[in-house]
Amino acid sequence: MTPIPIPTPVIPIIPIIPVLPIRGGRVEPLPGITTLRDPAAPVELARYLDAHGAARLMIEFHDELARLDELLPLLERITAAVRCPTLVSVDDGSLRDTDDVDRLLDAGAQRVALNTAAVRRPEWVSEITARHGPDRALAIIRARRVTADWWEPMIHGGQEPTGLDAISWAFELVERGVGELLVHSLDKAGHGWGYDLELTRAVADTARVPVIASGGAALPQDLVAGLTKGHARAVVVDEMVHTGRCALEQIRRFVDAWLQSNPTAARA
Repeated sequence: MTPIPIPTPVIPIIPIIPVLPIRGGRVEPLPGITTLRDPAAPVELARYLDAHGAARLMIEFHDELARLDELLPLLERITAAVRCPTLVSVDDGSLRDTDDVDRLLDAGAQRVALNTAAVRRPEWVSEITARHGPDRALAIIRARRVTADWWEPMIHGGQEPTGLDAISWAFELVERGVGELLVHSLDKAGHGWGYDLELTRAVADTARVPVIASGGAALPQDLVAGLTKGHARAVVVDEMVHTGRCALEQIRRFVDAWLQSNPTAARA
């Protein structure tokens, strides 16, 4: 049988990060990308996203952490199949110890996501960054707006409140050595209203590290807004690509063309 050639990946200019949500070894919810033979196959979808302009992949395992031994071989197959770096989250960043981080990095993750475990044991964040450096840790802040200028981080997939202030928590994470923050708006996610630009900008202007905008993008214009008005250095896309409504390569070209035409709009 003649092997199916993998197209040469498009060199991304704009840092667009598609999400690869996995549960039970399959992509869930089922993507609507009709050109794939099996769009729910994680390796096949990862190859497709890599080849069509992904700067990085956000791999989200929604299985319980107790299944980590089962997840690692799949992660190894995904990272071996793509050229772009991967950000990896397991059970919303509910890792147990530095050994879990070591195993994910050994399986090919560029950065390991921390969220629930970081809130439970903030000092553990310092241990990880001291062991691996700032470039291997990605802190996720899933936040909801409580008042006009206060957002509360949530853990366990956005189900459990923390009582923290998102901006202060972001500052502490950076102080503990985290090299990048992903800011996910629980208020905007799933609605197609665009990113929470106020939240993203507030974190980006406080932190001394790059910030990724997440939650709510439905149109290519939303990505432009995240990179300019939101002061993000990268943007996450999920439903707008998974549903087949927007092709990743078209999104990338739109955003790139817009920023090339409006160079002063991009954050310096």
